[in-house]
Amino acid sequence: MDHDDFDERRYQKGFLAYSRCDFEAALAVWKPMAEQGHAGTQYMLGFMYDNGQGVQCSYQKAADWYRLAAEQDDILAQNSLGSMYESGEGVPENPSRAVEWYLKSAKQGYGRAQHSMGYAYWEGFGVLKDRKAAVVWWEAAAKKRWPESLTILGYLYEKGQFVAQDYEKAAGLYLKSAQQGDAGAQMRLATLHVTGKGVPKDPSKARYWYRKSALAGNKVAQFFMGQMCELGVGAPCDQMKAVKWYLMAAEKNCSFSQYALGMLYLHGASLKKDLVIAKHWLRLAAGNGNHKAIVKLKSINKVCKKF
Repeated sequence: MDHDDFDERRYQKGFLAYSRCDFEAALAVWKPMAEQGHAGTQYMLGFMYDNGQGVQCSYQKAADWYRLAAEQDDILAQNSLGSMYESGEGVPENPSRAVEWYLKSAKQGYGRAQHSMGYAYWEGFGVLKDRKAAVVWWEAAAKKRWPESLTILGYLYEKGQFVAQDYEKAAGLYLKSAQQGDAGAQMRLATLHVTGKGVPKDPSKARYWYRKSALAGNKVAQFFMGQMCELGVGAPCDQMKAVKWYLMAAEKNCSFSQYALGMLYLHGASLKKDLVIAKHWLRLAAGNGNHKAIVKLKSINKVCKKF
């Protein structure tokens, strides 16, 4: 057995222990290997110190181990070290150094680092702002099916920003990201199914993706689920279900849901009318700048003054 095979067997032994959350056993195997210069275990030690797994959390020690692995071209370590320079954890915050390490990882094809390079060029973080360069990096990350890049690119193609508008391509990108659980992509894909842009108009599919996004906590999707339940789109009308979805979004300060709740309590058919609750939600919506709520409150107050 050659040395590389022996190291691989030792690494796998540590990984089996790590996968069982037996961090002490993993550390016992990996630390000697890391001290002997094994890049993969140096990265894993960095990760363990980063997350306090089997050791006391130490961003400085994490950065030290990440650096040793990164200098041996470990793409995960390069990305993690870039992240630490971006956040200022374990090392001084330094956008230029962050981009330097992200770039090393991105050039080796790591999707997360490619996405970070897109963000850096989009925001001018550590580099001169260059939106076209950002798109190039996001396109590279999208080829690796990186969900955040897929979603951002989908939005750019949907709106025709820095790329030619293409609803069909936007829908395809959203779908790939939505299938990986990205709530934003699920919400945008659902909206395309409502409008029929890039995909067939399909209320059932719209409801399916809105629900997925809503359950993941997306307040916009929660509002739209409320609307679909209230209006009976894709399924029979159900005001009580509408209230449930509206409440989820309203508690996240979604003024559209706050206004919708106010109107349901004001005029609801299957919901018991309650002027006090209605005004409560309308005031919250108005406080969040909802013009319809402001107008409705003025109307209610005028009526109340007459009696």
